[in-house]
Amino acid sequence: MAVLMHRIQNIVVPPRHRLSRFPRQPYRQSPFLQAISRAIFPLDFSNSLVRFLLRLPSLFFLSKSLLFWLTTLAQTAREFNLPNSPWLHFFTSWVAQQETAALCWFTFCSVCGALCVEALTRGLEGTNNNASPFNLFGYAFLLHIYSSPMTHDSKLDGLPSRPDKHVVFTIILPLLQLSIVHCIGIKQAWSNHRLIPSALISVIALVHFHWVLWFSESTYPLLNYMPCLFESILLAVTLLAIFLNALTQILAEGSVSRPLFGHHAAILPRLDEDFSVALLRIGTASLETSSVAGLGNEVGGVALMPATFDQTEIGTVQLSRFGVASISHTLQVCGKTLRTRSGFTNEIKNVKAAANDGDLWLDFGLVP
Repeated sequence: MAVLMHRIQNIVVPPRHRLSRFPRQPYRQSPFLQAISRAIFPLDFSNSLVRFLLRLPSLFFLSKSLLFWLTTLAQTAREFNLPNSPWLHFFTSWVAQQETAALCWFTFCSVCGALCVEALTRGLEGTNNNASPFNLFGYAFLLHIYSSPMTHDSKLDGLPSRPDKHVVFTIILPLLQLSIVHCIGIKQAWSNHRLIPSALISVIALVHFHWVLWFSESTYPLLNYMPCLFESILLAVTLLAIFLNALTQILAEGSVSRPLFGHHAAILPRLDEDFSVALLRIGTASLETSSVAGLGNEVGGVALMPATFDQTEIGTVQLSRFGVASISHTLQVCGKTLRTRSGFTNEIKNVKAAANDGDLWLDFGLVP
């Protein structure tokens, strides 16, 4: 699967020139087939109907996999009252008789098919660099581990064993996210909008994680424990930084003019990225947030020798927390005289920190 995805991403690209360099050799073709070929090809990948037809088989298998696991969840939870329908009863009975390994293998093949269709479509569009991130290796490992009867907790009489209901729920969530992203990709303008679906699934996963952790007697699946814990820590740090930033602005200025810290335009999540990636960037920025007091912690400058003949003193600007404190122009020492340079030669290349009253630091370059 990895080789196939790599080959699709590197081979399937849109042609640079529509017309061939060499003319085609004439060949015999029936007018009917020629008319059908001209009516269908080349495909217009901006047309929603064409994109829907390309994704229809993979959407069918993804929907079928979702129905399988939702039925399995209802059976393992034993708390859902299914409607009394003959067709639904037949379907649930058929799913209950299937082995868990068969369900996992069908789900894995459905996911691989959806990823191949998406990679093929993006390659023909020329947008391979913005592929949907899906941890296929981790999901395959999850399916492989819980396909074994040794990891199953729910064992029914006369029926194949099933994993715990929380394990089934963690299997459903990535499959549901891939299905939503696959459906959104039918419309070309929405094909890169992954933030909202990934954020929705991540919030559901975190709520499920904390509910099982704090309010349930069951144990959360170990394979998803650390990712959920890491996302919870990043989310807590981000919310704390945003709250303290807003509280400071309200108390000092009376209003919140900067909802986020630092260069908020650069760390705001975009619609074309995954929620986990945006959370990691914002959480890292939250950990590195400071009150811009770093200039007051600058080390002392290095003392230089007195100026010699024809030596140039570079222009210097001193900055404090409130702006520019002082500026010294570029000087050229010629013998015993100083000449101020002008124009482009009066360039400021040296930046120093100016201390404010009460700052406990020393510029050792000023100490005789």
